[in-house]
Parts: sequence; C-alpha cells; structure tokens
Amino acid sequence: MTRELIAEVYPWEARVAIVEDGRLAEVFWADDKENVGNIYKGKVKDILPGLSCAFIDIGLNKNAFIYSGDIVIPGVKKGVNAFSLLKTGQDIMVQVKKEAFSEKGARVTGNVTIPGHFLVLLPYQNEISISRKITDDVRRNDLRNLIEENQHDHTGIILRTACLEAEDNEILTELNDLWQAWQEIQGKYEKSKAPNLLYEDIDVLE
Repeated sequence: MTRELIAEVYPWEARVAIVEDGRLAEVFWADDKENVGNIYKGKVKDILPGLSCAFIDIGLNKNAFIYSGDIVIPGVKKGVNAFSLLKTGQDIMVQVKKEAFSEKGARVTGNVTIPGHFLVLLPYQNEISISRKITDDVRRNDLRNLIEENQHDHTGIILRTACLEAEDNEILTELNDLWQAWQEIQGKYEKSKAPNLLYEDIDVLE
C-alpha cells in the first residue's frame, strides 16, 4: 500500500490529507488556537444544578463547562448520578470537546479518548467498535479477534477505516502506544496540581 501526505499551511489554519493507493483516506485540520482533544486536570469552580452543568478551571482564559451527562468519576458504577457527587474545589480529568466561542468557555467531557491513525482508545469504556466503512465480514471478524486477544482490561477501542489495509503488527504497535499514553496521562494527573495540561492532541503536521 502506498501512502501519501498532502499538507496545506496558512497563517490561520493547517490542513493535512492522507491518500492511500490514490484514494483519500482521512483529512485533518487545525488552527493556532485549537484546544479540542487536549486533556486537562481541572478544578470544579461552580456547580449549577438548575442547568445540570458545572464550570471547570482548566487554565484557559475562561472556565470550561461540562454537562452532567459528560461527567465521569473513576470508580463510580454506571447508573450512579456522577453529577450529584461533584463538589466545588474537586479535581477532575476532562477533555476539550468544543472550542470556546464568544462569551462561552470551552465545552469539556469526562469521556476522554486518545486517537491514533488506526485506533481510538476509550479508557472508560469496554466496547469494541469497527468503522462502518469496513464492510467485509471476514476482515471485521479478524480485526475484532485481534483486539479482543490483545485488549487491555477495562478499555474500549474504535477501529478506524485505516485498519482495512493495515498489518496486524501496525495495529498492535499503535494499541500499545495508545495504552502507554494513557498510563502517562494518569501519572501526570496524580502528580500535578490543577489546572494542568495532561495531554496535547496530535498536531496535524507532526
């Protein structure tokens, strides 16, 4: 398989396309102020039960906000209302889901994800999901078996379209890299004071 990287860089934006065997596989873009995908150790500043949201200091100019349904507290079982357990001054790990806009701060979520070229690691989920663009049943079964045999406990995985033509060793190497990245994020969370950047999403030009 031949893979080509095409980049367009402007003062306000960068775009990168990945072309595999002459066909467009993926497109990425970013701007200088992009925080989407970054993971932070934040501190709960205010809780608004009437709006079912809370404001989190993650070190940006404006406090981020999180909706009750996006809150994840490790160790809390499914079905338990995590929002009711939130307290002002509490530390919390969050990932930027949407950039700040106008008077609003960034929207964040506790359901963090760590993306790679072939896979996306879902630390707080257990499911294995395969891109719908991979339609061959044999390939889908092979990929599912590969991940099930090598999956780390209590983590979910999304297999992206790029897995269709990937070698097993490429997928497993990235799986281990993503798992190692998650271990490093957890280590930084335990050792650092909020607010603090724990993980910076991949620059499209790296």
